[in-house]
Amino acid sequence: MFFLALLAALPPLAQSSREIQAILSSPEIANYLECAERIESIKRTDEGYVIETNYQKLEVHIHYVEAENMVPGPQQYEIEFITS
Repeated sequence: MFFLALLAALPPLAQSSREIQAILSSPEIANYLECAERIESIKRTDEGYVIETNYQKLEVHIHYVEAENMVPGPQQYEIEFITS
């Protein structure tokens, strides 16, 4: 089973690219970042990512969802924006 799970996942670069793109294109991000803010960095953490702007840091947690079938492809996940 573990071997099959490895086959189902994308390479790390492709998976993280999908996650970052999903975060940045999420309509929910507008609730946390102002349009005048400039993204200065996006860093991977154990829980997901930290987006640093010229005004603040925003934590984004990635919650991976267990796949019901073992079809090859990207890992499914949910995004959670964390405010302090």
